[in-house]
Amino acid sequence: MIDIALAPLQRVLNAATQYKLFTFLYGAAHGYAPDYITNLVTLASATSGRSHLRSADSLTFDIPRMRMRIDDRALSVAGPRAWNTLPADIRCAPGLDTFKKRLKSHLFSAAYETITTFFVLLTVYCCVFYVLLLFAQC
Repeated sequence: MIDIALAPLQRVLNAATQYKLFTFLYGAAHGYAPDYITNLVTLASATSGRSHLRSADSLTFDIPRMRMRIDDRALSVAGPRAWNTLPADIRCAPGLDTFKKRLKSHLFSAAYETITTFFVLLTVYCCVFYVLLLFAQC
């Protein structure tokens, strides 16, 4: 029961982590992130043979293939995979401030939707429990 109760809080903390990750990756895509971040990721447009594809214009990162599942947690894999799921209007924002505003709105709406669903389900559960309690007393 405690895990269910903490799920919305975990979603909010996850959104905060994603916000920081996406901000670093936006900097890497535009060339002003630290070198240790920029060296971990590669834009799809910079990959040989992919510059003529439609994805080259949408600021997506190339996702390297890994041999083991545990390697999927590495920043060089998890970062681009998460980045590529962002809507194109967020990825292609004209400036950092615009990117941050759009990203916050996107992450907040996703977290709010999860929290709202949780509380609706909790309310339904409480109502059903109350009705069952009333029938048990009869």
